[in-house]
Amino acid sequence: MRLRLLLATGVFIALFSASHAFAISAPSEQFRMGDEYGSWSFADGVYDAALPSTRPPAYSSITGQDLTDFIVEVDVHALRDGGLFLRSQDMDNSVVLVTGGKGGSHDGLYWHVRRNGEYGEILNEVYIPELRGQDVSLKVEVTGDTYSAYINGETTPITTLTTSAFSSGGAALYDYDALQSFSNLFLTLVTPQTVPPPPLEDGYNGFPGNENGNHAVPEPASGAMLAAAGAAIAGLSLKRRRS
Repeated sequence: MRLRLLLATGVFIALFSASHAFAISAPSEQFRMGDEYGSWSFADGVYDAALPSTRPPAYSSITGQDLTDFIVEVDVHALRDGGLFLRSQDMDNSVVLVTGGKGGSHDGLYWHVRRNGEYGEILNEVYIPELRGQDVSLKVEVTGDTYSAYINGETTPITTLTTSAFSSGGAALYDYDALQSFSNLFLTLVTPQTVPPPPLEDGYNGFPGNENGNHAVPEPASGAMLAAAGAAIAGLSLKRRRS
């Protein structure tokens, strides 16, 4: 029995240590929203701002400001105008990926490097016919100075941005249209990091299910590895019992 326990512990630690990315949310869970501006709500799995705005932006942080390399995945519903703030220092200083945009008239995506409350020029704009108003699965990878946006499971980015403007920061949702909303929000860390929770005024300092922050679980691939390891250990135990 002791041998089986030691083997199980050793395999678990080895596989867990080999994982370099951690998800901090699943679709059934609610991120603790910063709700800095826009009167954000979460209902029936959907994140939405009651007061969509761009000056100031309807902005709700989903982490604190100490992330470096990470991946955000989210479903955007009725894509018209809004997006993601990435490596944000606050709502006035951040890389911004705009979904739709131009007051809800644009079919596509583009970037801003927002500084001191100004959006600056439109960067690396991409036109995607009939994208406006659609439900879109969006993924953004932030690695080093490169920001890459993917839609609907594609493996090639639809648009990228390279900038050294911010080496670290937080992540936030942005909403500038009454019809656009978000669901199925995931944040995955590319390298081992502690996930800082968003700044909150009510004393809560963490994500659902963890009052102390750091709501981290192994990424899905690691879960499969652990399941396989468990099966192998069970087989070893059965073999020892028969012998």
